[in-house]
Amino acid sequence: SSVKTDGETCTRFALGGMSYRPAVEGEIRFAQGDGRALRIAQRVCVRADYPSWLPRYGLCWRLPKALCHVSFYGLGPGESYEDKQLASYPGWFAYDALYARDNYLRPQESGSHAGTYLVCLTDAEGKGLAFYSGEPFSFCVQAHTLDQLTAAKHPDELPEPEALYLYTDIRMSGIGSASVGPELPGEYRINPGDMLEQMLFVAAIDLAQEDPFDLLGS
Repeated sequence: SSVKTDGETCTRFALGGMSYRPAVEGEIRFAQGDGRALRIAQRVCVRADYPSWLPRYGLCWRLPKALCHVSFYGLGPGESYEDKQLASYPGWFAYDALYARDNYLRPQESGSHAGTYLVCLTDAEGKGLAFYSGEPFSFCVQAHTLDQLTAAKHPDELPEPEALYLYTDIRMSGIGSASVGPELPGEYRINPGDMLEQMLFVAAIDLAQEDPFDLLGS
């Protein structure tokens, strides 16, 4: 259900599989921020009696592949997760989303960055969108859908990218080592009963004329 009040739209929702009780319930609010940014506030709770933990929770954005120049302030330069950060450090990093950085033998989800406060996706001229928050989040940019990654057995089976897919996760559980080691510890998981909250801002940006860090101070 959705309600509009004073320029803000609030939607209550529940997410779950067909014919199953919802795994997550909560609300999302959309509002104009400082006159420039779209403000997206989420507050969700994982059902206390849900029989498993969740791998991730967040939003997926389908964007033109021209916005392939990714720059971010977070943990880099390589991928990082809640339980995989020893080779990462905070900084300002940049890469091309159409160039395979984590080219695994079998294509899969990869390239997430924990501890992010700001990520920009721009074109060759530096124009595009900035996603930012006062609290750290995890993001990932993929040039293929998750279905395409699942279906391909080798990278050469992936089709030519038609768009980019940005994931802004309030939280992503750790990757663990259960295939060759112990189960992922509970502290790195989104567990039943957990409450997740985020205030995310989205704004147009021109990196040729603007300092993206000014957004974090706004």
